[in-house]
Amino acid sequence: MQKKGDLTLGVIVTAALVLIVLVVLTLIFTGRLNLFQSAITDCEKNNGKCTQYFSGVEGVTPQSTCDSSSLTETYTYAPDLRCSTGEVCCKKYI
Repeated sequence: MQKKGDLTLGVIVTAALVLIVLVVLTLIFTGRLNLFQSAITDCEKNNGKCTQYFSGVEGVTPQSTCDSSSLTETYTYAPDLRCSTGEVCCKKYI
């Protein structure tokens, strides 16, 4: 016979799982857990190519860097995708 204050094993397990889910959701929504962000913003994982960008040269823009004849296929500038410092992402035009 159970007393009024007894907790069953099922209640304890359920409470622990709910707590774990809440912690994971908090980490995702506060930006501390980047499970999805790197795959979404990575240039090369999104059919792009990182190209060196000369920001101090007159007339050179990220768009003109992607239009360069040094690229063998047609690419367009993708400002939402990330590359290393000093590079821009040129996404393959499909």
